[in-house]
Amino acid sequence: MDGVFKSKIQVVERNFTFYSIHLNNTNYSCYLPRGYDGVTWRKLDAPIVDAASILEANRKGKRDEAIRDIIKDIDSESKDATIVIAGDFNEPSHLDWTHATKDFFDHREAIVPWDCSLLLTRARFIDSFREKYPDTTTHPGFTFPLFNKDVAIEKLTWAPLADERDRIDYVYYRTNKSFHVPTVKIVGPEETVKFGKKQEQDSKDEFLLPKGIWPTDHKALLVKFEF
Repeated sequence: MDGVFKSKIQVVERNFTFYSIHLNNTNYSCYLPRGYDGVTWRKLDAPIVDAASILEANRKGKRDEAIRDIIKDIDSESKDATIVIAGDFNEPSHLDWTHATKDFFDHREAIVPWDCSLLLTRARFIDSFREKYPDTTTHPGFTFPLFNKDVAIEKLTWAPLADERDRIDYVYYRTNKSFHVPTVKIVGPEETVKFGKKQEQDSKDEFLLPKGIWPTDHKALLVKFEF
């Protein structure tokens, strides 16, 4: 199920339009190369690594349709508004499944032009995390799954025999005015889940650690904008 909330605010006489989104979590097709079904979460007889087949299965989740609807709505907004789209996309980025990462994170050489991120890039949106950290190998930016010490690990993993880690939570922006992203931090525990087990931090990602109980199986982003 998709959820989209829209809010307009003004800061120092500058117009902002925010879209907070949570896209469908079914047909999670980045699991296909990892040897799991993205609907039933069952182990496959063999991984599926063909990009066209992965995208065909992925589009059944209709996340791309939701992004197209958002872009259409944005086209009706004032041209001088700064647009921010943020939330849980439940889909990886085409900036992360590239030639540079084809042998990492159980991608099994799959290079996938994921729809949502590609649609937003073509609509001139900037992925704030990748703008700040373009190296996908040193700063993978994984937001799912995370290791949560207060939850049984079998409830945190859907593909326990795979490295299922991905960056699926984003903050995108588009503007024709001066805008700068000085800091981007991942919010949540540093540890992830890999092959069904706790994985200590193995990247150069910068974290803002929670002081108390972390209430979810995703990590979040804190992006600072200056203008």
